[in-house]
Amino acid sequence: MPDYLTVLHSVHKKHAAKQFALIPGKKGNPDRIQNKTYGKESHFRVEQIPIGNFGDLDAALRRLAADPFAFIIRDDPLPHTNLNHTRRWARAHGNELATFVPIPRQWLPVDLDHITAPALTDVVTDPEAAIEYLIGLLPKELHDVKCRWQLTSSQGLPGSEGLLSARLYYWLSEAYDNDALKRWAAAANAAAGFKLIDPVLYHPIQAIYTAAPLFRNMTDPLPRRCGVRDGLDDEACLIIPPADRQRPELISRRSGGRIFASRCARQLPPTSRSMAPRRTQSRSRRRSARLSRRSIPLGHRMRSCAATARTSISTTSLRRSAPSRATSPGKAGPSRHRRTSTCHRRPSPNLRPFPSSGPSCKSRPGTYPPSSTPPRRS
Repeated sequence: MPDYLTVLHSVHKKHAAKQFALIPGKKGNPDRIQNKTYGKESHFRVEQIPIGNFGDLDAALRRLAADPFAFIIRDDPLPHTNLNHTRRWARAHGNELATFVPIPRQWLPVDLDHITAPALTDVVTDPEAAIEYLIGLLPKELHDVKCRWQLTSSQGLPGSEGLLSARLYYWLSEAYDNDALKRWAAAANAAAGFKLIDPVLYHPIQAIYTAAPLFRNMTDPLPRRCGVRDGLDDEACLIIPPADRQRPELISRRSGGRIFASRCARQLPPTSRSMAPRRTQSRSRRRSARLSRRSIPLGHRMRSCAATARTSISTTSLRRSAPSRATSPGKAGPSRHRRTSTCHRRPSPNLRPFPSSGPSCKSRPGTYPPSSTPPRRS
């Protein structure tokens, strides 16, 4: 069954490509490059291009590279969508229904943005070497697969020295949905130790810009911005981590997902393990973190200790100054008196004075030793 490439064309001819213009400096100031970003289009014309293999994908992307008013998405239009004039909506807005729905696709875009380039890398004279370096950072299932590469608009301009930004397109052996590709990108980033693949392309109705940038009053600093990288295979078979039951876009924290995450974490350097999935942390560390969140704040503990000390000091001084009173002849224990204190503020009911030595230490909380008399309220 052939797959489709959903193309959105701007109805009002707003650019879907970045525009760069050279502005000459005035009064001796140096020249500067002005960057005009993508146009904000609200209505589109929908075109669906059937593709059945990598050759069809490459031919469609080669044609779209010369169209500055079109881009592609990984979604499919709904049956009620007007293909000649429609909005790009993934959910309903008021009385208007959603126009696109995400479906599994057999073509894979991989966005690599601002990756540190190795020494002696020159994208002007040898862009294939830069692409080979980026492919070597990806998971192993993509190393020997044919792909189409395209350097992004910012590559080659001032500020991009020492960085590589490219987008790769692969043909897959089977169709994958956006949630599966998000888990695959998360596992690849965890294995690399940094953000290698940008998962934003796997969001619903996300625009994937295919047009080459436009230059005014200047020439493109890169002679070639796109090409095809040959490989041993035409199709790639991705290794997708198991999904979480509640959130399918996340890697499962049970059984196979935990094993997969731990394997990815063992490949990380010691300073990058915080980017690994949550299950890679030990249970003792997670338990200590939960207990620390439930503990009493520091200020609360300090106030409680201060109140305990004040209550103990005032009670001890009253015991020493109060005269001894004999108990009634018919009663074995101390007479019951109301608890009073000379403090202006009554102590907390959860706090009790330090007990004296002797058998009175085993008395129930809130009672006084038999040898002392409870203080009276002044």
